[in-house]
Amino acid sequence: MQAAARAIGQKTTILKAGTVRDIDAAFASVAEMRADALLIGTDSFFFIRAPQLIVLAVRYRMPTLYFRREFAAAGGLMSYGSNPDEHYRVVGTYVGRILKGEKAFRSTHPASDQVRAGDQPLEPRRRSTSTYHQQSSPAPTR
Repeated sequence: MQAAARAIGQKTTILKAGTVRDIDAAFASVAEMRADALLIGTDSFFFIRAPQLIVLAVRYRMPTLYFRREFAAAGGLMSYGSNPDEHYRVVGTYVGRILKGEKAFRSTHPASDQVRAGDQPLEPRRRSTSTYHQQSSPAPTR
């Protein structure tokens, strides 16, 4: 993300938050930096702290982008990412086919062309506790 931001002349700053107090401090820092927006990184810690994140974003009047749609449904500005309900539906379809005795099948789901079981070993996910914000370059003067 940082390389993409630099490519279009944007500045990014990464702030770490692993506790409730860290989240409060991160929002205060973002406000002090006069950031244009905040991007919340994908992490289960942030997901369970959704109410705190949304309240702080409103308090600091900070446009915030969240990683799950539940944040936006709970009052956050906007979210990005996939639809977990759709994932569960697809998995349920596969499980149903397997339980009916189907041995091998090629999925019609677009993701099946990218990753199929056995293609690559899964890597353990590292815990991320970062919040991000993006600050645009100053507006050009005339």
